[in-house]
Amino acid sequence: MKESKDKEELTPLAKELESKAKKTTIIVVCVVAVIAIIFSVYYFALGGRYNGKYELSSVTVLGMTVESEDFAEVFGDQGHLTMIVKGDKCTFEGDLIDSFVGEEHQIKIKKDTVTLDFAVGADFTGTYEKGKIVIDMGGMYLNFEK
Repeated sequence: MKESKDKEELTPLAKELESKAKKTTIIVVCVVAVIAIIFSVYYFALGGRYNGKYELSSVTVLGMTVESEDFAEVFGDQGHLTMIVKGDKCTFEGDLIDSFVGEEHQIKIKKDTVTLDFAVGADFTGTYEKGKIVIDMGGMYLNFEK
């Protein structure tokens, strides 16, 4: 008989704990949903999906393309260029085009159009397609791949 009395006394406590657990679960789900929404806005609306390092894979001039494997042969020691995109800013690392390196530049990517506003005063346009950025520098095309 005592056992059944103990169970009856614990039942309200168990119900209260169960109710607290449900409330905690709802709060956790809401926090996760808010984080997911913030991430989605950052990633899709603010351009976070474009962030990352893009390596120069080839250069095209006058219809002739030089692949990155041949940079050393064509450009000598100056055959490396990496573009790092973070939001609406980008920087360059490497030695192929020294005037780009060391400065922070503005970049805008909207769907498949890229606009670069270089700190040195030049503006260039290009295209974006599935992890590839092609910058048109007045007939010289720099092809970057993520």
